[in-house]
Amino acid sequence: MVCDSITDIAENVDGIKKQVVSIIMILLVIVCIVIVFLSWLFTNPLNNTIEVIKKMAEGHFDQRIPVNDILHTELAELAESCNNMAEKLDQVETSRQEFVSNVSHELKTPLSSMKVLSDSVLLQNPDTVPKEMYVEFLQDINSEVDRMTAIINDLLTLVRMNRQEVPLNPKLLNITDMAEDVIKRLSPVAEAENIEIVYNKVKNVTAEVDGMKLSLAITNLIENGIKYNSENGKVTVTVDADHQNAFITVSDTGIGIAEEELNKIFERFYRVDKNRDRETGGTGLGLAITKSAILMHNGAIKVSSKENEGTTFVVRIPLKQK
Repeated sequence: MVCDSITDIAENVDGIKKQVVSIIMILLVIVCIVIVFLSWLFTNPLNNTIEVIKKMAEGHFDQRIPVNDILHTELAELAESCNNMAEKLDQVETSRQEFVSNVSHELKTPLSSMKVLSDSVLLQNPDTVPKEMYVEFLQDINSEVDRMTAIINDLLTLVRMNRQEVPLNPKLLNITDMAEDVIKRLSPVAEAENIEIVYNKVKNVTAEVDGMKLSLAITNLIENGIKYNSENGKVTVTVDADHQNAFITVSDTGIGIAEEELNKIFERFYRVDKNRDRETGGTGLGLAITKSAILMHNGAIKVSSKENEGTTFVVRIPLKQK
């Protein structure tokens, strides 16, 4: 009896051992499967992230990392940051391509005109063509050269401002007098177009500004008011200030700007009226330069307009530069 009991106990122990070993093996298999799954769960998004970043490095800025597939918080934040970076790089690349296209188009137009004019001159018989015609052709070519020069100069100015290669040189200057000097300089241009310039000196305003850059901004705004005004129109310039900022307002009674165009007017080479702008000698860069000059002063510029009624620009410049 005792031997049978011992034998039964031994068999039971062996059975339990086998069950325990089986359970352990099953658990090990399950643990391995879980480890492999978790490893895939974490490494797969990481591998995807690496692949997308490699494509971004090759210039494919339209690629995005699927953030919803990432469970790890830190990795998800990294992916989100990469996506934001790619979005900005994509915008920069699009802007660069548009800029190159616009520059090519703007420079091609006067070059094409000069080519046509020079070909026309060469086709003429020098013995029968009057001297006045040659002079007229040369004057037209000279005008196109001047236009190309203006475009290139404005481009260089804009690029230098955007890169801050031309540092701000603020000095305590009288903005009221500065605006008056600009008006005096542009008055002959306005009179030639039958445009009246009205100057409202609300306050005698002094501020820490870069005289050259702010004067350039004011000049561009008043010139625009003259160029795009109606017949016998008026440009009104107002200088005012509060305890923190100077305000320069330039309004005109011109053709106005459609509401859907207002958010585009500070873009490089953007023209509301392309034909009229070329006729008046504009490069399409004046307002972009103006905005850059104002932003360099930590200021702001706002525009409001109604078609066939006029446009108003309001410039805000801090009285003191930090």
